[in-house]
Amino acid sequence: MSAHTSPNATFNAAANAAEAARQAAVVPGASQAAIISAELTYFRACRNAAIANGVSPATFNNAIKSLGSQT
Repeated sequence: MSAHTSPNATFNAAANAAEAARQAAVVPGASQAAIISAELTYFRACRNAAIANGVSPATFNNAIKSLGSQT
């Protein structure tokens, strides 16, 4: 599992929980649509946690856009 290690422990906990949920959803045999949905959910959760905890959300916004969504 990937672990977030920013100086903000509250953000790290939220992002790590989102990563665990993403990994549970991205399983062998999952459809491309299911994987993209899981990825978007993960990046949105990280973005929201970043905003709530004073961490830059730029990386997460860029990832969301690269997956074809604007929000």
